[in-house]
Amino acid sequence: MIKEKEGGGHWLQLRASCFGLCNLLSTDKVDPKARPTIKDSVGYRALVEKRNAKVFAAPHDALFGQEEAGEPPAKKARKLKDKLSPDQPLDIQLNDEGAILAIKSCARPTDDLVIDYTHDNVNMFFYYMQESGVKITTEGEGKRPYSRTGKHSKTADKPAGHADKDE
Repeated sequence: MIKEKEGGGHWLQLRASCFGLCNLLSTDKVDPKARPTIKDSVGYRALVEKRNAKVFAAPHDALFGQEEAGEPPAKKARKLKDKLSPDQPLDIQLNDEGAILAIKSCARPTDDLVIDYTHDNVNMFFYYMQESGVKITTEGEGKRPYSRTGKHSKTADKPAGHADKDE
């Protein structure tokens, strides 16, 4: 989960469904078979939304007034929109006191949260998560339901000792 920076240094990828991260943030014992995740935590959602707002914010076009009239921007304008590069560092303000968390930009809104891997930045992230509240949810029993289909499936109407050979 530690990634190299281009100019030196490291990034720390914070995947919401990482068992180790969920176990670290939880006060209770976490069952790995339940597939825990922190994606519904208030703090994690807020950080992802702040990052997405900075990265994918539509530019305001005052010349044509499309934003004010409530019209969707033209297709060409969407293609030419200035986007931040996925490796560009961003500063996100965490609270009213001015605490700043250094994170990495992203290519898609669904990308994992990636923060600058420094002692102060990691401590600030964990402090923010504890203050905003951590909600560990589970995504199931660990395995998806599976039913056999196709030519190799055993049907219920065949007797148990009957062979599949043609007589």
